[in-house]
Amino acid sequence: MTSKPDQITIPKRYVFEDLKIIPTDFRKELLQLVAGTHDPKAQTFLNTILPVKVFNLSITKPEVIEATHARMAEVFHPAGGAWQRSDMPRTSFVFLNAEPGLSPAEQSAAARKEADEALGAYWNALEGTIDPSKVSNAANNALIGNVEEVAQQILERFHPEDRIMAWFDFFNHDSDRVCRDMTAYMEQVVPHVEAKLNN
Repeated sequence: MTSKPDQITIPKRYVFEDLKIIPTDFRKELLQLVAGTHDPKAQTFLNTILPVKVFNLSITKPEVIEATHARMAEVFHPAGGAWQRSDMPRTSFVFLNAEPGLSPAEQSAAARKEADEALGAYWNALEGTIDPSKVSNAANNALIGNVEEVAQQILERFHPEDRIMAWFDFFNHDSDRVCRDMTAYMEQVVPHVEAKLNN
């Protein structure tokens, strides 16, 4: 080679077949677009085209959440109607212990132990990949405890019009336990929260 080439072609290591997993013929009135970003410019731009809601992460600070609601109330595409707080679900880890045979204090202690172990593993896994303060925010946003404690935390931390996207299987691979926790949440925690909000 007498001179440097303008380009070097590197062949693909793997060759996959072309897939088409998103249909081109669909009922657009059923389409709900959600952007997984808190970039104000992206949120604003996307809503110049179509109504695009926002996906919230558990690491998002409360002031960013409130600023996002204020901005989206102004820029949300008119075809989507008025912006609602429920258009941006609030993601939260849930470490609920409603296991039978334990006192409320024992359930609370067990839930805290489970949360500490899971969030510690999360912290270790993300070390060096994400701002540690963001992981700390996720831990602070987690719902941890027995039925009464989790219900009280929801009432204290969330706006009554928020929609909570609860994450139960975080570092928990015991499917039966995850199902019991979800059932306890819906059958015990949610009615408790709704009763308090309606009074």
